[in-house]
Amino acid sequence: MDEATHQEVFGWVLRQVTRAGLLRGKTIGIDATTLEANAAMKSITRRDTEESYPEYLKRLSKAAGVEASDEAVLRRMDRRRKKKGSKAEWVNPHDPEAEITRMKDGRTALAYKAEHAVDMETGAIVAVTTHGGAVGDTNSLGQTLPAAGKAVAEQIAEPTADGKFKVNAQGVEELVADKGYHSGDVLVSAREAGVRSYIAEPDRGRASGRTSESSRRRFTAIGNGSRGIEASSYCDGEANG
Repeated sequence: MDEATHQEVFGWVLRQVTRAGLLRGKTIGIDATTLEANAAMKSITRRDTEESYPEYLKRLSKAAGVEASDEAVLRRMDRRRKKKGSKAEWVNPHDPEAEITRMKDGRTALAYKAEHAVDMETGAIVAVTTHGGAVGDTNSLGQTLPAAGKAVAEQIAEPTADGKFKVNAQGVEELVADKGYHSGDVLVSAREAGVRSYIAEPDRGRASGRTSESSRRRFTAIGNGSRGIEASSYCDGEANG
């Protein structure tokens, strides 16, 4: 299915969710998952020379004066090298958009990242964006949060079956995310977008704190529902980092 068709179907489904009264849109939770691409690491090639990985290793061994015709020997030699999997240097010609990524199980693979924006009150998926597997959470959020805001805004005027309007008239007002999304830039950009952020803060020590003391509060629930995480950092735009 091409992307335009997928978006059209996704929008249609979201309208049905709205008409069923299952979209509020005020508080959005964002999280991502890494998906292994259908592309093998053994097929990657150098972007500059188009060499395969074994060919590249053979060239290095020759330059180092090492005779290594056995691929197993080459791999043992390769384990001692650092920074050998840069996405800027390597690409799979069959799937050039996939990026070299460290998976949760410790393997290195070509992968993508799917990021979901979810209505925290109803569980409805509001928006999905895809990125290269190596893209950081603080970068991908800049695409997913606006996508969620646009999707919710498009449903505000959509009535439910009984003629009522359930979607928050002000659109997305709150963002919830885990500590992988915490940065000064994220907090500031959310504030500038008129969105209050509830993002868990990593333990970086006192010297590296990026938000003012008045914004550091612990909460487990707001209103009648949990925000989904116990955040150690609450910021409504008072970031000074």
